[in-house]
Amino acid sequence: MRLGDIADTLRAMVVVVIIGFLVVFALVDSRSAYTGAAGPHFGLLPLVASFGVLLLAASALLLTLADRSIKLGLFHLGVLLFVLVYWLAVVYNNGFMAGAVAVMVAAVLMAFSVQGAGRPLYLVAAKWALRVVVFGSLLAGVFFPDWALVPFGVSDRSLFGFSTRLVGLATSPNYLGLAAATLLIVELTSASKARRLLSAAGLGVVASLAVAAYVMLWAQSRGVIIAAFVAALSLLLSRLLGQSNWAYVASSWLAVGSSALVVFWIPGDVFLNDSLDDSSSGRVDIWASVLSSWDQYRLFGVSQNSATLIQYGAGNAHNGLLELLVTGGMPLLSAALVLFISSSVIILRAGSAGALAGVVLVFVSWQFLFGTPLRLTSLNWNLLVVILLVGACSRASFTQLVSSRAVSTSC
Repeated sequence: MRLGDIADTLRAMVVVVIIGFLVVFALVDSRSAYTGAAGPHFGLLPLVASFGVLLLAASALLLTLADRSIKLGLFHLGVLLFVLVYWLAVVYNNGFMAGAVAVMVAAVLMAFSVQGAGRPLYLVAAKWALRVVVFGSLLAGVFFPDWALVPFGVSDRSLFGFSTRLVGLATSPNYLGLAAATLLIVELTSASKARRLLSAAGLGVVASLAVAAYVMLWAQSRGVIIAAFVAALSLLLSRLLGQSNWAYVASSWLAVGSSALVVFWIPGDVFLNDSLDDSSSGRVDIWASVLSSWDQYRLFGVSQNSATLIQYGAGNAHNGLLELLVTGGMPLLSAALVLFISSSVIILRAGSAGALAGVVLVFVSWQFLFGTPLRLTSLNWNLLVVILLVGACSRASFTQLVSSRAVSTSC
């Protein structure tokens, strides 16, 4: 067995451990966020899970680097810059204990950013693990509604014909919606051709797509639904344009620009502020509060405790760009933009091999409007999505580098 094959297996184990931990956490937590009761004591579980993921990721990275078939390029420098600046920002603002978690995140992203030509076992593992979460959440919502649904009167919302919000095997409906949308994207990009849809495997994909879409809508996470819809639309547009990846890149950067526009324009516009504050679940007030404290975080960010104060008491900034600024100031925002630029270049050059990377980039980018997809403070669902982005870009980068060298050799 090649070293690269062992590394692929370790990456698949990383994905399974992350998703497994998140499900166990949700089951043990017993909805403490909604009951008002103190959450249970998890003991060493988060520490053991984080250390296990760190060990698996570090081993996969070392084994992959030892494989001489690996090709490194611009994209890998973008990932390295982002994880380095991210770690420095966390340590500078929150101390070395918080920096230990950042080391785990950095090891994971680097492990998935360096891949060879082997089978992407981590993608198969993610697909099946997400199927368990999504199908299990649907069954829980049907048979155990008192446990699986957000309690009446808490965060009530009525969209798409649903008067309740499904939590299922997650700690919040937003996270369940993110898991379901991620499964939807993975299924869409790896679906069999139309002539095979009547096979057992094809029918399974169709069922998975339908359940993922249903659970995503039932969770009623508006930002996730918008991001998933635009990602699916970009995939369709790319196919109509003959596998052109411009649709992915253009849509992604439109989302980044829109994310900057809404936070700098809406809070200062009296009419829009009053009109959108209720429908935005208080996000406009949070943005205004963060912007008013610009001098506190613009250089290197602030600690998590200070961030909560300037975020109007919220746990995050509810906007991807503001979250990066609050976490690590202009250096971290710049590093994230470099990562996005390098990802965009790879997607444009990779042709059909960049489809998954393109769709995931669109999905992550459109969450910037009202969410924090690069908030990687622990083992969370955001980390899983970023893993898929980095992994897909890595494989697209490898394919593009091999193809370009083959052409160069033939000439």
